[in-house]
Amino acid sequence: MLIENNWNVKRHDLCECKVGDVYRPWYFYKTKLIGVPRDIPYSSIVYWIGEGSMLTNYVACTSFQYDYRGKGKARFLDMKLVQDIKENGQKVPADCITHCSDLSVPGLIEDPQLELTHVFEGHHRLMACEHLGIDIRAKDFRVYDMPHSWSWEERYNSIYTDTFWSGWTTADQRKPWFSFESFSKPLDIVDRPVAKCLNRVRSMNLLLSRGVDLGCAEGLYTMNAASYLGIPMHGIDMEPGRILRALMVRHMRNGWDTTFRAGTWGRGDYSGYDFAIVFSILHHCEDQEKSFGEWTKGKKAMAVEVRVADEWKDVNTGSIKRIGPQGFYEGLFTAEGFTWELMHSEGDRRWYVLWKERL
Repeated sequence: MLIENNWNVKRHDLCECKVGDVYRPWYFYKTKLIGVPRDIPYSSIVYWIGEGSMLTNYVACTSFQYDYRGKGKARFLDMKLVQDIKENGQKVPADCITHCSDLSVPGLIEDPQLELTHVFEGHHRLMACEHLGIDIRAKDFRVYDMPHSWSWEERYNSIYTDTFWSGWTTADQRKPWFSFESFSKPLDIVDRPVAKCLNRVRSMNLLLSRGVDLGCAEGLYTMNAASYLGIPMHGIDMEPGRILRALMVRHMRNGWDTTFRAGTWGRGDYSGYDFAIVFSILHHCEDQEKSFGEWTKGKKAMAVEVRVADEWKDVNTGSIKRIGPQGFYEGLFTAEGFTWELMHSEGDRRWYVLWKERL
């Protein structure tokens, strides 16, 4: 969805955005009222929304006309609000925007702090918290800026900046897991084992309602599962750079019922999903039995891929922890009450479909 906050036409606040929306803030439009000299041919894709506490000196204002920590301070510092927050705490979080990109935005308002988080709504709360010497509670909308002259494919293949990645990833590991072209090809050509798994699940006629793809990377399997099974799919990956790519593809293809989120897939309640894709992530878990047990809650069916070894092997490279014997995983599936079928073997990798005869 495209959300344009063009004050010359109609104001649309940042809080209307969801992850995956393409957003144009007011300072990308020429307007004399707020001092923007010309249109800037850029849009921003919202790739992450989170809420928490922030140091006030890390947060700037989007009121670019005012020196809000100098001569303009009196405009934003409301002593009644200061007293209210002191006595009762900050009741409503501020809405902030953080521009994260591997590209400079030429012609943008001259602001030496543009790379910082900016308060979009809540300037008075920011100054009140700063006056009290406390952190501000804020909802942070992180956006990736992209020029209109560039294609989605060009930006998809970027490795972006460190902001988008875990500290342990190398430049090589930040390259796309799935090629841009793979999203336009039939899945049974791109990845036959996964196509076999999804076809098997589809053949069961289980009346699935929605699914989750844990460790989804750029979302190739997430999108194909939505198409194969006819259900909404939600993809989660710990690397924001991969989620950004998934959102680009989703925007370009415009139609598959998918949502994405950057976050730690090892934590969370997934019992509201009755189907799950769990490919190549068990070996990242410290306690594989506990993690798998959490993921299976409420599931009618799962597509699972594991790496196996003749005996337990400690790896501890990057985020990989341990690889276990094939019999361990098959015993784990049975222990969780699933009937299972081995769909494909290749090297040390095994693909399975799991299902429950009744919930």
